Amino acid sequence: LYNIYAGHQLAELEDPAAIPAFIKALFLFPPNNPGMRMNDVGQNGLVRIGRASIPALLEVINGENEEAIALATAFRDALPPAAQAMVQVGDEVSKEAVTVLGSLGLEEAWEPVMRETQVESPFRRTNGAIALVRLNPRGERLAEVRDAIIRVYNDTPAELPLQQRGGIQMQLLAGLRQLYDPSTFDFFRTVMQENNIPDIKITAINAVGLLANAAEAAALRTFVTETIGGATAASALEANETILAAATECDEDVTCWIGKLTDADENVARKATFMLARFARGNDA
Repeated sequence: LYNIYAGHQLAELEDPAAIPAFIKALFLFPPNNPGMRMNDVGQNGLVRIGRASIPALLEVINGENEEAIALATAFRDALPPAAQAMVQVGDEVSKEAVTVLGSLGLEEAWEPVMRETQVESPFRRTNGAIALVRLNPRGERLAEVRDAIIRVYNDTPAELPLQQRGGIQMQLLAGLRQLYDPSTFDFFRTVMQENNIPDIKITAINAVGLLANAAEAAALRTFVTETIGGATAASALEANETILAAATECDEDVTCWIGKLTDADENVARKATFMLARFARGNDA
């Protein structure tokens, strides 16, 4: 706890001299309680310092920071035996640094984060794809990020245990949704049709529902009913009924969606944030 409190105070200074300490914080944990980590403190400090953090983060990603590797190894070894088997030290080290690079949102992070989506480890590829979304891509970069996420999704190893494979795919669908880009709808429809895991089908349906205008919401209803059908379709449409009704009401009207931010239905308020992210860029209101 003292380390965590000190880290929060140190972040307030935004001093590049603290970069080594915050890199270390990404991997620190109490040996008797490995679940109580301070990676969020490290991330916060490095992001507040900003651009000056990038060289140190690249050293971590490239496996050149021996202290980070040692701490990540100690973290793995402190876990129960069953959990240890699920932690790869290289993945753990890269994950923390790539997450910070994405959160920085700077142009210098683009190439190293994109490279991370092409490494051998499916877990590192996934983390890299999610970090790309945080770089707030626009224009041609938006299409590159969309295509990278779809590539990583399609390359998810079939031999992974179902729970791990499903977890990776759910993360990638969530990242794709956060692009607020209707060009992703074709892929979401492919997932609805072809993925055999009901939760993932429902996640894809919900993603389009959160982003759809009135016409797209109507098309989604038709597609789900006619293409998927059965109990999965009925359950998904029922779960998304309020957000689809809101899409019909507000369509692309930014003022209407601002009003929905205070809706008593949390799903409708959440839908409003997605629609404002899609349609309200540059709108002062």
